[in-house]
Amino acid sequence: MTVSRRRRALVVGSLCQLALALALAGCTAGGGPLPASTLLAPAPPSPSSTSAATSPPASPAPDRAAAELAQAARSAGTALTNGPLTLTAAAADEPISSVARDDGSLAVTVVVAAEAEGVDRLAAVLAAGAGLRFEAQADRSIAVLDGDGAAVGALPSVVAADDTGGRLTARLTPRADDATLLDVVVDAGPAGTATVTFGASALVSADWGEREGGRSLAVVPAGWVRAGSMAAQEALWAAVVAAEPEADSASMRDQLDCHALGAPDKASWNLEPWRPEVDSLTMLAARCNP
Repeated sequence: MTVSRRRRALVVGSLCQLALALALAGCTAGGGPLPASTLLAPAPPSPSSTSAATSPPASPAPDRAAAELAQAARSAGTALTNGPLTLTAAAADEPISSVARDDGSLAVTVVVAAEAEGVDRLAAVLAAGAGLRFEAQADRSIAVLDGDGAAVGALPSVVAADDTGGRLTARLTPRADDATLLDVVVDAGPAGTATVTFGASALVSADWGEREGGRSLAVVPAGWVRAGSMAAQEALWAAVVAAEPEADSASMRDQLDCHALGAPDKASWNLEPWRPEVDSLTMLAARCNP
């Protein structure tokens, strides 16, 4: 059984908050500054405070146009294939385009028509493949789950801009009545585009070796995972456990999350099964290696 998501969300949130507090105090355990990526990482709400007001919203029951777009995504949608995963999608306006990025992700772009009436725009609908479903994370990234509930891919973000380059507000929301459908929603405003990042293969390699006096697993994540999101971390951890079941412990998961927040650009994230399970302050002070 994998480490509890509820417990992990609390640990990740605590690490983020502690990193910020130590940075503001101008010191770390090693006397040097914390990596900038640690300060920029979003702190998800703790499970105890998560409520209907803070949880990622799900799309409401679809109207006729939304239902038709969902049907189009399923029956005649554009195939979006990244590694072993394929999603299908249909856009409200012009055809969907996709480009493979160097970091291993797929950039999926849709055109967004102008809307000046204060009504959110449903730019596109994505449909999960057979046996897959979407799940929103606390940071509003989207995990793609298989039938066993393991994250096999992620949609970490959506970025929208108008035709002059101005930023538009956009979000990804699973359908409340059907978790196999995901809406790409853009707030009312001028015409533009929305680009969704779709990642599938989260793990490049995981190799056991001897480091720092003990057995260690060197995890090399895909580039898109290093960019950060809770969904990406879910996909990476699931891939690590699938490849190396021995890694499935609370301590190693905490070490992985700490690296994702504080040292994402490190060549490999070295996780040791013999390291103790510690509180967040100790984990941070030990630079992810207590």
